[in-house]
Amino acid sequence: MQLNIFTNARNWFYATFITSGLSALKMYSNFYIIIRNKLNDFYYNNTVAKLYIDKVGETFRCIYQFITRSKMEPFYNPWCSVSCLKEDVTREQINSSIEQLWQESYINFNSNEIFIYDKKTSFCLNPIKCVNKVITESSKDIAYCMNGILDAVFDIWDSTDPCLVIFKLQNKYVSRTNNIKKIENDSNLFEKTTKYVLCAEYTHPEMENPIYLDIDSGYYLENNILFSQLFVYRCLKYQSLPYIFDTNYKLKLFDFMMRNIEMTSKEYMVLGKNDYKICKYE
Repeated sequence: MQLNIFTNARNWFYATFITSGLSALKMYSNFYIIIRNKLNDFYYNNTVAKLYIDKVGETFRCIYQFITRSKMEPFYNPWCSVSCLKEDVTREQINSSIEQLWQESYINFNSNEIFIYDKKTSFCLNPIKCVNKVITESSKDIAYCMNGILDAVFDIWDSTDPCLVIFKLQNKYVSRTNNIKKIENDSNLFEKTTKYVLCAEYTHPEMENPIYLDIDSGYYLENNILFSQLFVYRCLKYQSLPYIFDTNYKLKLFDFMMRNIEMTSKEYMVLGKNDYKICKYE
C-alpha cells in the first residue's frame, strides 16, 4: 500500500514537472517572439534609434573581428555585400597574398546615396538610383533596385574574375554570382523555399578535420545560388577555424530527403521552389 502511494506520488511529480516545463517553454517562446517583434518594429521604424544601434553594432563588430581574427556581418540592415576573387588561384597564392586576391565591400542602404565600388581602387564609380526611403520586402521598387545593383556590379567586373553579390533585407539573403547565366523571371526575390540542406561539411585533402559551414536559413529563397566557389570561400572567412582553400576542396551535404550529396569546386547549387539542382560551371 505504501509502495503504491509512493509510486503514485512520484508519477504525479513527474507529470507535474513535465507539464510545468512545457508551459514555461511555451511562455518563454511567446515572450521571445513578442519581444523580438517589438524590437524589430522599434529598430526599423525609429530612424534615430536605428542610427545609434547601428553605431554600437559596428563598434562591437570591429572589436569581435579584432579579437577572433574572423569576419562578421554588419549589424545595420539592409545591406549589400560585393566580393570578388581571382579565378583559379592556388593555395600558395592565397596564403601569401589573400587580402589582395579577395576583397569585399558593403553597401549600406541606410545612407543617403547607394554606390558601387571599383574592385581595384575601392573608389566610388557611380551611384545606383534607388528609392532611399524605408526599404521593405513589400516595396514595389525593391526588385528593380536589387536587379539594378546586380546589373551595375556585373558590368564593372569582367567575366574572368568571379563576383558574388549578397543582399540582406531583415533576415533574408539574396545570393547571385556574375559567372553564372542570369536567371530568367528573377523578379520575385524573397520567395521562401524548404531548407534543402540540413548539414554542409567542407573538406580538403590536406585538412585533418572538416569544417561545418553555417548556412543561415534566410538563404533558402527561390533562385538563390549557393555553394559557388566564392560563396564557400566567404563562409570560411566568416568562421574562426583554420582552413586550406583551393580548387581541390569538396563539400559533403546532407539534404532534406536524407541524401548524402558531394559537390566539387566546379559545381554550385540553384534553389527552386520545390527542389534544388546541382549545376556545373559552363
